[in-house]
Amino acid sequence: MIDTATLLESNTNTCGVSVELLTLSPDQRMEVAEQTGYCRLFFVLNGILACTNKEKTLRVLPREVLRSDGNEPLHISNVSKADAITCLQVSLLRSSSETLLPFYHRYFPDDSKQNSLCTIAISEGNKNSFRTDANVELGLAALKKYDTVVLQREESDKVFVVTLRGQVMVGNRKSDTLTAIDVSDETSVMITGQNDSEVLTIRVM
Repeated sequence: MIDTATLLESNTNTCGVSVELLTLSPDQRMEVAEQTGYCRLFFVLNGILACTNKEKTLRVLPREVLRSDGNEPLHISNVSKADAITCLQVSLLRSSSETLLPFYHRYFPDDSKQNSLCTIAISEGNKNSFRTDANVELGLAALKKYDTVVLQREESDKVFVVTLRGQVMVGNRKSDTLTAIDVSDETSVMITGQNDSEVLTIRVM
């Protein structure tokens, strides 16, 4: 059985960014349809996800992020033998480049995001982050109870906070697991863990 849930819908307010939750039972397979003009990032929250495009298959583990091109279909499958797995698909509007994006994944260790906002994807990219080919910045932070990170927003930015696990306070708003909050009307946002938690931040510039 495949369960899907949209946490952030692509529209004018989100500048074309969408976040979808996918849950696959053991040995479950699905085809992710083409999204022309988009690139896609997959975050594996638990288990092992196999992703296949026209050229090769990659296995993606927790704390890894896979980048794929929306101009071609992608087949994903749960290769964990016993457990259902959950992953996030983040779709981003691409730049004007017409060439296919590289298909690869990266690992982000826990200590790089503990009580700190770790940049995992940014438009120009670097050796420590993922290039998105979209004018966007993604960050991850792992928080214990009362840990706090501060998210700064420029005037024209659209900013969203997605709670991946646990519970956090985003300013004065409570955010439970798999909840997305729009903070685009605030200049500075404090994200405080209420227990062991992890958040994904999305900044569209």
